[in-house]
Amino acid sequence: MPYTMRKEPHGVFKTFWGCVSYSEIFDSILAVHSDPDFERFSYSIYDMLQVESFVSSPGHLLDIAAHSVGARYTNPSLKVALVSTDAGIIDVVSKLKDRTRLDISIVSTVEAARTLFQ
Repeated sequence: MPYTMRKEPHGVFKTFWGCVSYSEIFDSILAVHSDPDFERFSYSIYDMLQVESFVSSPGHLLDIAAHSVGARYTNPSLKVALVSTDAGIIDVVSKLKDRTRLDISIVSTVEAARTLFQ
């Protein structure tokens, strides 16, 4: 599994590395959405600075969008930060953001992501 997930007092911090697949991203999303504390989370940070490649398709993006939009009904205040400098990853997340109108910030450092949630 090329990611770790750590619960924090007000949210979740995930670190991804290596070759990341759609199923690993989706599994990490499901883990957050099914957490007993999900309703109290205010943020989810995706640190993708160590990702070498990401494999996805437009259909995968729709799956993620549908699940994320549904989860907004349970926790409408959840904010997401993607930490990446990879143009391909940023493009995929920008498309997800445009299609879902989810509150997703794209930043280039973990420190910048943390600042968003202080």
